[in-house]
Amino acid sequence: MNNVYFSIGDAVAGLGIFLLIPQFLKPVYIFRLRVIGIGLRTLYAAAALGFICVMVAAVVPNFPNVRPVFLGNPLVWELIGGLLYATSYSALGWVYIFPARVGLRSITKYVRAGANLLASASEEDRVEFAADIVSNIKRLIRIADRPRKAAANISSNSESFLQLLADPVFCRTLVVRLPWDAARLLRAFSQERPKAQVGRVFVHQITREWLISSESTGAGEVDWQGFSDAPELSEAAFGDTYLNRHYLPWESLTAFDIVHVDVGLIERIYRAAQLTIDNHISDGRQ
Repeated sequence: MNNVYFSIGDAVAGLGIFLLIPQFLKPVYIFRLRVIGIGLRTLYAAAALGFICVMVAAVVPNFPNVRPVFLGNPLVWELIGGLLYATSYSALGWVYIFPARVGLRSITKYVRAGANLLASASEEDRVEFAADIVSNIKRLIRIADRPRKAAANISSNSESFLQLLADPVFCRTLVVRLPWDAARLLRAFSQERPKAQVGRVFVHQITREWLISSESTGAGEVDWQGFSDAPELSEAAFGDTYLNRHYLPWESLTAFDIVHVDVGLIERIYRAAQLTIDNHISDGRQ
């Protein structure tokens, strides 16, 4: 006689995954799931099938004449159910730990999922989404800079996404709350040195948000009390030779941005001008 490895109570306990899945309904996790091609329906379906398999494993010993014989073995159903549960939990664990990775094959899904996230993102959603952008910015730049004839659609998708990232609200979140990540994003353009000005609007929006941010740099540059005043960001924006030559960060500032002049704005413009001049002098000596 076959042993009963799981009881009905064990099957009901397996439904706990249905309580776990809603905890992963945060937009950034949904974004990551979409990029790897797994939807919430797939997760729920796998969990439901796993529950059914455990239920079958609990009752199948009461039907010894089941044919074919292997279907009457509860271990078979338990293995299937376990694999289905493991698939669901593994997918949730993966998107919880690892940022989504963009590639030539996944760029379309990445762009669509990212656009959906930014369309309704909260402040915290944008903060969490920034980790994915930082992890993939160099790939996005390389893909956008590919020859148009070789991969027109792929390149245009990546360039469109870089333009989408120029959303003023998202860029302000980067500057105010994640200035070190904003600096890494700017440095990525300098390190990759794209042949075309890919992501120009994104670079300009970051530099513009730093210039017009309301915090004063007077204390921040010294004691780091203001996040947006991290000197690493100002140096990446206006002290980089490649960006100064090819992306012209000063073009991000318009007349409308200096209608209301305050001390913080003047200090930032002075700091940026100082960095730019020092960079040009240093570059001229080389």
